[in-house]
Amino acid sequence: MQLAAMQQALAEREAKALRRSTRALGAVSGRLLHVNGRQYLNFSGNDYLGLASEPKVQQALCDAVSQYGVGSTGSPLVTGFHAAHQALSAELCDWLGVERVLLFSSGFAANQSMLECLASADDQLLLDKLCHASLISAAQQHPSQAKQPLRRFAHNELASLEKLLQKTASASHQLVVTEGVFSMDGDSPDLPAMLRLCQQHQAALLLDDAHGLGVLGPEGRGTAAAQGVANSKLF
Repeated sequence: MQLAAMQQALAEREAKALRRSTRALGAVSGRLLHVNGRQYLNFSGNDYLGLASEPKVQQALCDAVSQYGVGSTGSPLVTGFHAAHQALSAELCDWLGVERVLLFSSGFAANQSMLECLASADDQLLLDKLCHASLISAAQQHPSQAKQPLRRFAHNELASLEKLLQKTASASHQLVVTEGVFSMDGDSPDLPAMLRLCQQHQAALLLDDAHGLGVLGPEGRGTAAAQGVANSKLF
């Protein structure tokens, strides 16, 4: 696209009040935001429990910096896997009842890598229509798109999913992707019923539980635990 055309497109978006802009925060203290001298309740961030400003958490961060420095200084397979990562991995395995965990720097990075690793170029990806942008982006860029275009089923509707499973039955494998707690709506799928449907069609079920883990289920073990589904049955 030529520069003039880009400028015209931006001008049109601005005329429709569709341009995005950032707002600098003066301070963040738990559930409160401070912007331009005013105080607001925070309904937009991810720090639901206010842990980012919890003194004990802040002190633990300072202690870790003193011991390990700033940043991992390398990828995990080279020099970036430290004793703290090892201890966290072991604790997460014990808490969730799984054999291994893999740590990522962000949920977006985890979702991007997860689909890339778990699905092949001959597989069919089936996503809930309200799946997070990170999952949609990963699916759209996946090598499978050359043979098996991404399909999306109606939000939390098993009948819609079943139709797509039937239509794409010729694929090498089918991978159904959903979320434990959907970030925009706050609702959850019927995991036991969805798992049964996937098993009937020999499809795998992948669960992104970014917003359910630590909140739902016994000891906060997540949506699957809350609904009585074993982690071993899911990706």
